Amino acid sequence: MRHIFAFIWKHNFFFLFLVLEVVSLIFIANRSFYHRSVLSNGTDRFTGSVLTTWSGITSYFSLKQENERLAEENARLMRILTKSQITTDTAGFLVADTSYNQQYQYTVARVIGNSTSRRDNYIMLNKGLKHGIRRDMAVLSPDGVVG
Repeated sequence: MRHIFAFIWKHNFFFLFLVLEVVSLIFIANRSFYHRSVLSNGTDRFTGSVLTTWSGITSYFSLKQENERLAEENARLMRILTKSQITTDTAGFLVADTSYNQQYQYTVARVIGNSTSRRDNYIMLNKGLKHGIRRDMAVLSPDGVVG
């Protein structure tokens, strides 16, 4: 404990500088909408890059569970596929079905950040407006609807 106090005392001007910088940034952000939005965008970019890096690190360690879940999902889809096949003589059998229309486009995304302890929780994905993702779109996982 004595070493910690000695370190802080030795570098007290640097720590004082950091505290004063944070206080000045808070004052600037509270005074001007432009500066608040610039600081907010900068911190969002920084937080997004940190969360992307952290998500990449943690996803590497969960590959085994992810592979098991994908194998289960593939097995479930194969069961559904074999149940839905109709065996008929297709040489004389033609169905003109015009009611089928693809309504959904699926985009693969990864969760890089989320909250679970608030009233209005959120999920931060690694895809966004550039990839065609809009507000209030559905998010699905192999386990069901996420949000």
